[in-house]
Amino acid sequence: MIHVVDFSPCYVEQLLPIAREIHAQSLYWDIALDESKLIDQLSGCGSRFPDRYFRLAVDDDEDLLCGALYGIVFRTFFGKPTVVKDMGQWTRRDGRARNAWAVLLHDFEQWGREQGAAMCSIGYHGLEDIEQKRRVFEMAGYRVTGYNTAKELHHG
Repeated sequence: MIHVVDFSPCYVEQLLPIAREIHAQSLYWDIALDESKLIDQLSGCGSRFPDRYFRLAVDDDEDLLCGALYGIVFRTFFGKPTVVKDMGQWTRRDGRARNAWAVLLHDFEQWGREQGAAMCSIGYHGLEDIEQKRRVFEMAGYRVTGYNTAKELHHG
């Protein structure tokens, strides 16, 4: 059975290889991964950073990390409502992924309600499986409202 837990240092050993994999397949692959900064920020979610969400989907039987979701609360610029938005998410590529994703997404949406958010926004910044991810989001009740774009800013 998969359940959602707050980040704990006991999961760092499982989390870092996953973070490296996500980083390597992301839009930000060419920016050096600062693992100590990553762990510091993730461990502060909820305590030092109450407007940030970072929770893990863990398989009870094996104490195996199956997924993670990192998100924030932000205020819209045109009114009072707040929105919760993911900053990144990951699930294992094996059969546990679908259940881990569903459990995490439900927990994130509930956290958003507790924060008083009017909306939950989920995006995808990966470079692989874009159409598959879109279908997963739509099956979860989300509608596609745009797309992500990126451009490198060269200095000098």
